Amino acid sequence: MRKHLLIISRIFLPYLAMSQIEKIDTEKGNDEYRSGRYEEAIEAYTRALENDPEYPEAIFNTGNALQQMARRLQEKAQNAETEEEKKELMEGAVTASKKAASQFTSVSKLAKTNEEINKAQYNLGNSRLMRGELDESIEAYKEALRKVPTDDDARYNLAYAKHL
Repeated sequence: MRKHLLIISRIFLPYLAMSQIEKIDTEKGNDEYRSGRYEEAIEAYTRALENDPEYPEAIFNTGNALQQMARRLQEKAQNAETEEEKKELMEGAVTASKKAASQFTSVSKLAKTNEEINKAQYNLGNSRLMRGELDESIEAYKEALRKVPTDDDARYNLAYAKHL
């Protein structure tokens, strides 16, 4: 009997370990994110998604890291010494923000609860607002509020986007 258990464990243990790899890589990404190392975080989330392409936490967190990169690039652009440097940094910010929006759209489709959809739509609204896509950001905030009507941040950002 012991021999059979050993054989079974040797067969199935690698599969059990593989199902946890995306969680481990996502946690590594979270550590990098908390340290402000967004590119490294994205690399870790990408490894997680290689093991499970529909792992919602890794998709969502990739979007967050991309959005933080976009904000950082925007800030650098404000302090750029030349117009060429400013333009290059802003193009990078727009690209990162578009990628973030794609991640939030994906995770919104995979979400199972109203709270998960709300978070994805709220962040989607933020990424679209950052790029000046006002109508699209307004729709994302509305969708966030449809899922969680008490979300004051989404309500505030909706009002702000409408004001703009």
